[in-house]
Amino acid sequence: MKSQPLSVIWKLEEVLAGIDRLAAATNAPLMSLSRYPKLAKLPRRERLQLANELWLSGVDDRLPVSAAQKKLIDERWREYQQGSVKPISLPELKRRLARK
Repeated sequence: MKSQPLSVIWKLEEVLAGIDRLAAATNAPLMSLSRYPKLAKLPRRERLQLANELWLSGVDDRLPVSAAQKKLIDERWREYQQGSVKPISLPELKRRLARK
């Protein structure tokens, strides 16, 4: 499967909101690793692989993307791959968003 980090970032807020709505609607507590001590003991690499599989199982790639959005995503991804843009860290992204 080809990596599409921008689509994952865009969907993060929607996924988190969905989790909150589900927990509120069912009065169920959110899942916690503390409820699964055997998983917490897995080696780091295996925990990361499991986290990735869980994440991908919840991502819905069927959301509509317009031609203009696809073109912009493709252009930005190409610029990133060519090294013509400098990536920023998550803390820097948060600082920039907080200023807006």
